[in-house]
Amino acid sequence: MVGPELARSSARRKVVYGHHAIHSYGTHGPTPELQQSLLPILRDRADLYLFGHEHIVQDLEAESGVHFLNAPAGGQAARPVRTGPLTLFADYFHGFVVLEIDEVRIKVEFVDTEGRVRHRKEIR
Repeated sequence: MVGPELARSSARRKVVYGHHAIHSYGTHGPTPELQQSLLPILRDRADLYLFGHEHIVQDLEAESGVHFLNAPAGGQAARPVRTGPLTLFADYFHGFVVLEIDEVRIKVEFVDTEGRVRHRKEIR
């Protein structure tokens, strides 16, 4: 269902969100099934894949135009974070993600529960 919808969309920016990670260095790690089934659909079609299963914060290197962001833990205990070859930023704290999307960019901010921006990124 995702593939045809992405292909039909005329939106300049496309954000896909899911619960489980495609790539991750958290406790659960990557999801091989999503790497095989979902990633090929997202390549060169979506700008961002946002997920949260790990209860950590990760900004991972883009692949075929798709950026991977693990949103901070909302209510569950944050878990220790590891880094790996794709890591651009990694931390653990409770908080949320703010996305500002316009014709030119997606502005991303990881915000903690004190309102502090802990990491910023722009996707162009």
